[in-house]
Amino acid sequence: MSLEARLEPKYYFETLDDRIKRLFKGKVWEALKRKEEFEYEPKVLGKVEHSKIRNSYIGKGTIVRPYSVIEDSYIGENCVIGPHAYIRKGCIILDEVQIGRAEIKGSILMKGVKAHHHSYVGDSILGERVNVAAGFITANLRFDGREVKVEGHETGLRKFGAILGDDIKTGVNAITLPGTLVGPESWIYPLAVVRGFHPKGSKITSEGTSAHRLSLRT
Repeated sequence: MSLEARLEPKYYFETLDDRIKRLFKGKVWEALKRKEEFEYEPKVLGKVEHSKIRNSYIGKGTIVRPYSVIEDSYIGENCVIGPHAYIRKGCIILDEVQIGRAEIKGSILMKGVKAHHHSYVGDSILGERVNVAAGFITANLRFDGREVKVEGHETGLRKFGAILGDDIKTGVNAITLPGTLVGPESWIYPLAVVRGFHPKGSKITSEGTSAHRLSLRT
């Protein structure tokens, strides 16, 4: 498979929900730039327990636990959010997602994502059934503040965290650096610091990866 093919959405996600499919055109990170095209009517159809909801959609069957804050975001059906969750502006969170004491900012979380513990997901895309462990962080801003590039491609994004494909498991206190791309069914082991591109089925440790790794320049 060519490098260009590995930058397309279909490499990371087996299916795309009809609600977000039109956002994924071209390179996989382009969906982060098109999030503002996602339209919804602010409405609360689920249950909210002593939390602050501003200009957001809360789907049927979703429960927002106490002391959570949701700002300018879309939450699908049958999700569990909180307690003490912070969902910042510009998030699209699809159905059956579970988020605990995590902070999510400007990201797309697909069906069945779990982030039960303290963690930070910023300007990232998480595929279906991704499991986010305690202390996991997606770093989304370079030290020099410059645009994040992937294999010489200009992303047009100054803030860009990670793309994690379907069925990825992350270990505690692991970190992805800006512009990280990880193929589906991969494991990110505890304490790993991950950068660049890692293909489907990688086992990424603090020393690198046991699978073939194609390095990307960022």
